[in-house]
Amino acid sequence: MLAKQVPDGQGGWAGWNKIALKILQEALESTMKKTSAGWALRRNLWVHDLTDPLEFFRLAPQYNPEGREQVIRCPTFVCGSEGDDLSALAGTFAEKLACPREL
Repeated sequence: MLAKQVPDGQGGWAGWNKIALKILQEALESTMKKTSAGWALRRNLWVHDLTDPLEFFRLAPQYNPEGREQVIRCPTFVCGSEGDDLSALAGTFAEKLACPREL
């Protein structure tokens, strides 16, 4: 959700108050220290070879499959779990795929 709030999706944080950015940075760094709650953020930083959580949110909008489902050609396994916010739209995504898929 935060990634969608970046003004231009390309690192344009100019519209953000410096104090608000500092608070956000500290909140993200605190979250990263938590074993379970910080796992997804630490994983995303690792995958993209980043150290700054804000940098991840600057580039995250580039990694949105919405509108690209029809160009995915390889067989795809899409999974979801009850009560898992990250996979809430897994079924909808799988339905839009044109490739062989399993949900």
